[in-house]
Amino acid sequence: MNKYTVYIPSRGRAGIIILPKILSDLGINFFIAVEPQEAELYSKHYGAGRILVMAESDQGVAYARNFIKEHSAKNGEAWHWQMDDNIKSFMVLKEKKQKSNGLENIQTIENYADQHGNISHIGMAYHTWAFGKKKEMSINKSPASCFLVNNSVPISFRKGVPVDIDYTLQVLSKGYCTVVFEKILIEKPGPLKMKGGCTEIEYSGDKRFNRSLLLKKYWPDFIDIKFKYGRYGLVVKQLGKTFKSEPIKKW
Repeated sequence: MNKYTVYIPSRGRAGIIILPKILSDLGINFFIAVEPQEAELYSKHYGAGRILVMAESDQGVAYARNFIKEHSAKNGEAWHWQMDDNIKSFMVLKEKKQKSNGLENIQTIENYADQHGNISHIGMAYHTWAFGKKKEMSINKSPASCFLVNNSVPISFRKGVPVDIDYTLQVLSKGYCTVVFEKILIEKPGPLKMKGGCTEIEYSGDKRFNRSLLLKKYWPDFIDIKFKYGRYGLVVKQLGKTFKSEPIKKW
C-alpha cells in the first residue's frame, strides 16, 4: 500500500482515461478532480466516491492544482500526488525500458520524500527520454505530469503560464529543491495528442504562445522561446547550474 493520496485533475475525458483503472487495480487511493458540470458524468464511469468536485469551472490547470493541494492539506496529509489523466502506464528503466506495476514506483518516491527535507516536489520521468539516462535522479530539474507535492511549501501554481515549469522556478528561487527520478517512468501521449484535459482552454488560438511569453517575462534568465519544427517552443535552461539546494537527510 502507498502512503499518500493520488489526485488526477481531469476535464472532458470521462470514460476514455485508463489511469483510474490502473490505480484501482493496484489498490491505490485516488480522487479525480473535475469541474462541477462534469461531476455526474465522471461519477457514472468511475464511481461517485472517487470524484472530487472543484468549486469553479473553466479555470485551467493552475486552479485545479491549487484546489487539489488545498484539499490534501486540509485532510492532514504532508504530501500528495498529482498525476495527469492521460498517463497510460508506469515503467522502469533497467537494461531497457519495461512495464512496472506502478506501486513500487510510487512507494520508492514516497519513501525518499519521508527521509528528506527541503524538497518541494518529486517527479517521475517521461519514458520517451529514458534512453541514455545513467544517473538515478536529477536535482533541481522540473518535474511534470506525475509528481509528489509537499503540502507545507507556501507557494501556489500561477495561472496564465506553463504551470509546472513556473512552479519549479518559484520553489527553487525560495531555496527549496526538486527531484526527478530518471529511471522511474510514466508513459503518456505527447502534448495535444488527446482531446480534452485541463489545459485545453489555455492552448487555443494564441494562448499557448502568450503563456510562454508571460513565463519568459517572469523568468528571463531561465526561459527562451525559439521557433523549431514549424512552431514556437519553450527552451528551459539548465536550472541546476544556478540553483544549488540539495535534499537534506532527516536522519
